[in-house]
Amino acid sequence: MSATTNKEELDLNKLARETLELLKKERSREVLSLRFGLEVPKTTLEKIGQRYGITRERVRQIEKAALTRLKNNNLDNSNSHKELFDTIKDRGVILHTEIEKDFGAHQLNAIRLLLNLSNEILEVIEDDKKHSTFIHAQYSLKEIESLIKHTLDILKETEEAIHINKLHQKLKDKSQIDLSDNLVEKSLKISKDIIIDDSYVGLSVWPTINPKSIKDKTYYVLKKEGKPLHFSEIANRVRSLSQKPITKQAVHNELIRDNRFVLIGRGIYALSEWGYNSGTVGDIIYDILKKEEVLHKNDIIERVLERRIVKETTIILNLQNKNKFKRVGKATYSVKE
Repeated sequence: MSATTNKEELDLNKLARETLELLKKERSREVLSLRFGLEVPKTTLEKIGQRYGITRERVRQIEKAALTRLKNNNLDNSNSHKELFDTIKDRGVILHTEIEKDFGAHQLNAIRLLLNLSNEILEVIEDDKKHSTFIHAQYSLKEIESLIKHTLDILKETEEAIHINKLHQKLKDKSQIDLSDNLVEKSLKISKDIIIDDSYVGLSVWPTINPKSIKDKTYYVLKKEGKPLHFSEIANRVRSLSQKPITKQAVHNELIRDNRFVLIGRGIYALSEWGYNSGTVGDIIYDILKKEEVLHKNDIIERVLERRIVKETTIILNLQNKNKFKRVGKATYSVKE
């Protein structure tokens, strides 16, 4: 199979059907088809038991025995098998959703059956804490779960998202596990409690890294950009984060009423945590002079431009407000008490 082969071109559904034909007993074939959802809806042990008039435990025994018989067959000779197993081996840890992207969602059930026939691959079934995942034998589930636990402890201590490199260092201090081969990144994607975004790791409940509301997505966009943006651009980026339609006005409303955001120019917003202040240009000049007492016009302009995107002439015009400011020397100003 060439490296350029499109994985979705592989007919793994056909391979799964052919694999089932290796079982002599029709009931064994049917039980596996029903359990894995091959061309039929996935079916519970109880429903299968009712169909055949046997207990759930007996169905479980039939399933286990059928899988064992298939494992004892040499199933690794085909190109399709090799492509599938090489993918798992190369990745080491791969989510069901990643498998779907590679091979197509329509083949996932067949893939699950085929991979469950390998002694080198473990399937982690989805629960409240973990995503459905395949893990190659080169990695230990116990070590992966330990890394996840240590990471959760670290994040609860820091109470903020941290860079993956910093997390690596902290994990080395807490764990004796070999962290090479991107083991941390591979392990953490299994957890539903952890998010990795742009090399930063945080808890999935934190809106700063996994925003859900419009206002939190707006904050996320500006924080990630690291500089002021026009509200139209902010709205476009917020929309790209959302599955539901979001209007530009809805984003603009959040920018106006949330004190985390500051209007610093015509339609341009920044985060207040960056040192920008709300208020008019005159208010900003007043605050600056209140702290500095006396400043040259050029220094005033420079400091206002650090907090506002306005024309220099606007700043100079505001300095002419004799009710707020007074000139105390050549191009030098203070507040009027």
